[in-house]
Amino acid sequence: MPIIDVEIVGVMSSNPEVAQHLADALGDALGSHPRGTWVRVRHLDGGAYAENAGAEAGVAPIFVSVQQADVPEGSALDTLARQLCVAVADVCQRPPEQVHVVFEPALRGRIAFGGHLYN
Repeated sequence: MPIIDVEIVGVMSSNPEVAQHLADALGDALGSHPRGTWVRVRHLDGGAYAENAGAEAGVAPIFVSVQQADVPEGSALDTLARQLCVAVADVCQRPPEQVHVVFEPALRGRIAFGGHLYN
């Protein structure tokens, strides 16, 4: 049941199915069953992003927010972060160094699907 938000800064892929490609790649990286990973994609115009003292030329980051029932720890989290980063970079045709992943706190006991709390 991972829910993943992907915010792409700057020029976005011309592929109209980028959300589906991301869902498939991220679902594979997470080992999800079919329809088990939900992905929302947003585009942020390059003019709406800045870094203090100015970004380097060609830098257009992608921010990924991952919400899961349970968040892995230690080396498992490190491995998962790399896998998700590479999956997003491949689909979006960006360098992995420009993909930044944030793992949100575990959702178990804090999220309801159709009004039913997921425990």
